[in-house]
Amino acid sequence: MAGRPRLVLALDYPLYRSLRVGDSGADVRAFESALAEQIGGDFDVDDEFTENTMAAASALWERSGYALPTEEAETTVPVPAPIPTASASPAPQAVPIRVSYVDVHEILQVPIGETKVMSIADLGELATPDEPLAVLASGVSAVELRVSLLHEAAFSVGTKVDLRAEGREVVQSTVVSLGEFDIPNEGDEAQGEGAGRDAVVEIPASWESVEKGLVVQISPSSSAEPVLALPLTSIRDASTDPFVILQDSGLGRPGDRLSVDVLSTGDGWVEIDPKCGLVVGDTVRIAP
Repeated sequence: MAGRPRLVLALDYPLYRSLRVGDSGADVRAFESALAEQIGGDFDVDDEFTENTMAAASALWERSGYALPTEEAETTVPVPAPIPTASASPAPQAVPIRVSYVDVHEILQVPIGETKVMSIADLGELATPDEPLAVLASGVSAVELRVSLLHEAAFSVGTKVDLRAEGREVVQSTVVSLGEFDIPNEGDEAQGEGAGRDAVVEIPASWESVEKGLVVQISPSSSAEPVLALPLTSIRDASTDPFVILQDSGLGRPGDRLSVDVLSTGDGWVEIDPKCGLVVGDTVRIAP
C-alpha cells in the first residue's frame, strides 16, 4: 500500500509503537513471538529487542520483497591525531548513520487464533472507507438473544441449544454467557426489546461464512419443535377476529392489517398458524 508492505501478524499483546534495537516491554515479546512463528532466527523470545531480533525482522520484510524502513541516528567514531603528540587525544566525533527499525504502521495486527479473509480488493483497486482493502474476521461467530425472566432457567450457561436458520442445517451449540438483567428504555421497548438478560450462543464452525444480521432461531435441545409466535400485545381483537399490524414484512406495507389464526397462548406469547404467511424476521407493531 503506497509502496510499502502491510504484514499480518497474530499477536497476544498490541503493538503501540515502532520498535528499535534496545526497546523492551511486553510488546517486544509479542512481536518476537510472532516473528518466531513466521520466520524464526537466532534471537530469544523475551522482553528485549536486540540486533538479532532486527536481523530476523529484516529477513521477514525481505521475504515480502521489501527492506525495513530506516531513519537517521548518530554514532561516535574516534578522530586520530594528525601527528603523535603528548597532548590528550581528540574527543570522538558524532557522525550520522542510517539504522533500520520496525514501523508499527506496516503491521496489520490480528488476535491470536483463526482469522479468516472475508474479502480482499483486486490488484489496482482503490481502497475507500466503504470498500476497504481487506476485511478480516477473527475469533468465533456468535448469536445474541434476549432471554426473559420466565425463560432464564432454560438458557443458563452451558445449556445445549439447537440453532436454525433459513437455508442452513440444524446444529447444536452451547450458551456461553448470560448477561445482567436489563430493563430497556422507552425507545428500545418501542422496537420490541423487552426486559431480560442477553445470552450469547457460539455458532459452530459447520455454519461457515455467517453473515452479520442472520436471523437465527434458538431453542433448548430438549424442547419440542419451535413454533411461530408473537408477543400477546401485538394481537388485535384476539377474541373476535384476530389480526396484526405489519411493520416490516414482505406481506405488505407498514400499517397494513394481516389476519392471523391463534393456536395457543402462554407466558405473554401467542402461537399463530404459519399459514398467515409471516416468517421469522418479520416485524409487527405492538399495542401501547
